[in-house]
Amino acid sequence: MNGQFTTTRNLFIEYTNYTSPLSFDEWSAVADDQKAAVLFVQFFDQITLAWYKANSLGRGLAEDGVSTVLQYLIKNVPVIKENPKRFTARYIYRIAYNCLYCICHDIKRDKERFEYETSNICIVGDDEVDLFDTVGSRDSDFELIAKRDEFWALIEDMDLDTKSVVSKLLGAEVPNMPRVSAKKREQIIANLQDILAPYKELFYA
Repeated sequence: MNGQFTTTRNLFIEYTNYTSPLSFDEWSAVADDQKAAVLFVQFFDQITLAWYKANSLGRGLAEDGVSTVLQYLIKNVPVIKENPKRFTARYIYRIAYNCLYCICHDIKRDKERFEYETSNICIVGDDEVDLFDTVGSRDSDFELIAKRDEFWALIEDMDLDTKSVVSKLLGAEVPNMPRVSAKKREQIIANLQDILAPYKELFYA
């Protein structure tokens, strides 16, 4: 889980020649372009603890976590230089947790993907139907093209909630689609399974 964090720490240890914890005065004497790196190494346990707690849902990427923490450490270097009392594990943990929580919980794109994205596979009777297989190709014959046109015409006549679920199943980005609750999405998918049943032979012949 912390692989990227550990790799970064090891690189910083080599880059800064860090060997043991520094006092505030010793840290202040470090070159300015190495101060954030030293903070990352010295308070590594607090930073990774913050990542573990902020990313409890597993939505965040470690690469983004490392990048974000470093951005905030760099921003806080002058703040810590002016306020020696902030050169503490508690302060660094607070910085890390606050910024990591944002990237793990508050990005609208990731929240919606986590909440609404679902599989393109539908169960029809005892068989699986892949909605991607309903997309036409250049090799399709006229009957297949006609059937697929009929399929999409059915979808087009459905309500916006159903269209929203279909777009999510297909991984399509369709603007201004309504949000659909998990319970209603299950009902819509069940209805789609019935609607798709006549097309099973066509796509799985």
